[in-house]
Amino acid sequence: MSRSWIIAAVVALAAIAWIGSGMVTNGAEPEDPVAEAPASAADDDRPESVRVREFEAEPMVNQIIVQGRTMADRKVTVRAEIDGIIEDVLVERGGRVAAGDIIAQLAVDDREARLEQARAELAAAQMEFDAASQLSERGYRAETDVARSRAVLDAARAAVNLAELKLDDLMIRAPFDGLVNERMVEIGDYVKSADPVAILIDLHPLRVAGQISERHLGEIEPGSTAEVRLIDGRMVEGTVVYVGAVAEEATRTFTIEIAIPNPEMRIIEGLTAELHLPLSEVMAHRMSPAFLHLADSGEIGVLSVDEDNIARFLPAQIAGGDDDAVWLTGLPETVTVITVGQGFVKPGQTVDPTWAEPLDTAATAETGR
Repeated sequence: MSRSWIIAAVVALAAIAWIGSGMVTNGAEPEDPVAEAPASAADDDRPESVRVREFEAEPMVNQIIVQGRTMADRKVTVRAEIDGIIEDVLVERGGRVAAGDIIAQLAVDDREARLEQARAELAAAQMEFDAASQLSERGYRAETDVARSRAVLDAARAAVNLAELKLDDLMIRAPFDGLVNERMVEIGDYVKSADPVAILIDLHPLRVAGQISERHLGEIEPGSTAEVRLIDGRMVEGTVVYVGAVAEEATRTFTIEIAIPNPEMRIIEGLTAELHLPLSEVMAHRMSPAFLHLADSGEIGVLSVDEDNIARFLPAQIAGGDDDAVWLTGLPETVTVITVGQGFVKPGQTVDPTWAEPLDTAATAETGR
């Protein structure tokens, strides 16, 4: 939580407390303001009426929030493996592909004929080897002749395999499921081996990268659970998959990456996001920021009521918060807090407490919302 947010909350709570305190009075409001009797000395000595509520400490996961950006889990440039002319293109830019899908196809040319020739030479080599083996068994051929025919047979098999691979290389395929981010070829283009054909990105899972300071480096481990707030406000749970081991030269921070599910691949690369990284669990009190009290010394805390109905200032630290409440640490496990009327009470003053309903809705009613 930023310091500016805390200061704004404290200033706001002072105004809210002053307005809300008008809801608690020392007596019935007179029907005719003009006829209201002047206050007596007894009225001045009467304890200030306040509303109080008991709060119990509860577990809070302490966390840090860092800015980050979404990025693809994998990105690869698919390249041609052999020379040839692009005969067909089967994908469009932005289209989805599955692993093994054909992206583009090269012209066959004479490659099928070469495969047939290699198969014929293999058949001949097989016949020659079989005949040499039979004659050798009868003593009519030397073992060296059998060895030579076996070598020719092995070479013929390798030639067939190579010709088949050349034919298969005509099909330029997707190596994984993903999106076609760029396509560099059109029908009729001539490509050489290693020329780029398309750029494929894998967005499931999607990675969200940010930077953390060295102060928190030892508190976050790969495999731990974290949350990501996307640009549209959605909170998505993910897993820490990478924590950098070398600091960035300019910022002296470390890269951290969270993987989040994105099966439909609708969350794209390059979006701004917030990484909510859990650090540790602490005991804290959750309450409305309107209950906070700013001491004359500048300390932030709450006004409590002890067993003698005397108001006491208890300093506290803001450990976190959201739009509705703040988390406070440094308070006793059970604390009775003045929720209405604290603007008219000073520490050490005796008060007349009225207990609020022990419901979550009580906080809303007390702040007038």
